[in-house]
Amino acid sequence: MSTLAIGTYVIWPSRLNVIAHMQLGFVSAAYIIPLLIIGITSFYPDDIVNFYALILFFGSSMYLLGLMLGNKFPLLRLIRFKYSFQTVQDNSFNNYILKRTKYIFIFAILGLLISYVVMGFVPAFAQDPIAAKFFRGEYQAPYRRVAVLYRVSHFLIVSLIIVVLAIWYQTKQKKYLVMAMIAVFLVFISLTRQPALEGFLLFVGIVLCRKKSGVTPYVFAIVLIYFLGSSSYYIIGKIFNIPSMLSVYANNTSIWWVIASGSPDIQDQLKFLRAFLLNPQYTYGKTFIGGLVPGNFKWNPHVWSLTVLNGGSDVSNVNSGGLRLPLPIYGYTSFGWLGVFIVPFISGMILGNIVRVMQKYSNSKNVIKLSVLFLFYNVIALPLSEFYKSSMYSIPTAFICLFIIYKIFIKKSHDVRQNISYYKGLNKR
Repeated sequence: MSTLAIGTYVIWPSRLNVIAHMQLGFVSAAYIIPLLIIGITSFYPDDIVNFYALILFFGSSMYLLGLMLGNKFPLLRLIRFKYSFQTVQDNSFNNYILKRTKYIFIFAILGLLISYVVMGFVPAFAQDPIAAKFFRGEYQAPYRRVAVLYRVSHFLIVSLIIVVLAIWYQTKQKKYLVMAMIAVFLVFISLTRQPALEGFLLFVGIVLCRKKSGVTPYVFAIVLIYFLGSSSYYIIGKIFNIPSMLSVYANNTSIWWVIASGSPDIQDQLKFLRAFLLNPQYTYGKTFIGGLVPGNFKWNPHVWSLTVLNGGSDVSNVNSGGLRLPLPIYGYTSFGWLGVFIVPFISGMILGNIVRVMQKYSNSKNVIKLSVLFLFYNVIALPLSEFYKSSMYSIPTAFICLFIIYKIFIKKSHDVRQNISYYKGLNKR
């Protein structure tokens, strides 16, 4: 599991590999504590645990091989376009990014505000916060009215927050810090913990990890923040006495159990695998594209994983956004053991190839350039490498962000008219 999370260290062992540094916090909360401190696997049958470990071993090995081979290959044609951080000179780059980011970010903030108004509720302040977070029950119908606007706005804020913070840091214009704080607050009250802070933590990592002395305190802080984040539902539930947030901890409230319960990846995956093996129906890749279909499509990977876990019953009212299944499990449930070897290898090849771009341009001293570089990683590299769980909402976000990442210009109408007049004159002469 750790190989799948921080495997890029093998091909990019650099202090500037901030994405991997951040994943160390997740690895600590979701894997180390449940497995090595709590011993969560002791609660499950040995045959399931051993089968699970075998799938992960072969899948992560092929993923690692894909990373290393992909990193050695020439860049794919798909990512050979001219990047803005490559072609725009430093003296005009900041202004180029500032103009494009500002309006997109304001649109995203307004989009999220309008979504909350139209829905008539905010998950953090709803009567049933957990159901509201996942838009279940009475919260589903209001959400559907603004689903596209809400998701696109949410994705844009999470993606662009790093660039907005970098603009504030580089230009010292406080309005960008205010915009960033408003955006983080709007995402945070949706009760999506990780996305609310991920961009901020990534920005801090870029600033600190440019110096060797900044890596250790950054990683230490990341681990503590992830521990706190995994415990946040328990803390909020205790403070505001919300039963739905405390129900998970009814039998055990030790600090380690509270942290592990906030990141239940291992438990969820073992339960899922046990349910799948009782009635193994391979998807043959349908879940790879199921997330591109609107609504609760049955092959949407989040809907499908919950359906399997619940024995095929209707999951429209289950308070969950789906399971975080690892790459080898997606491979196995699609094509059996062949998928365990092939799917992780392809994913690793794609990501390893794109990491070459990160390695080449990560030495820039311009913080805004670095932020756009990591924006490229988040909205282009990761979705391409995570083809096995595509999301329709990431596509409009990626297209909008292309205007920042790539050197794309739209000619103004008067420029076009001038060009037409010029060529007409040439023809006459």
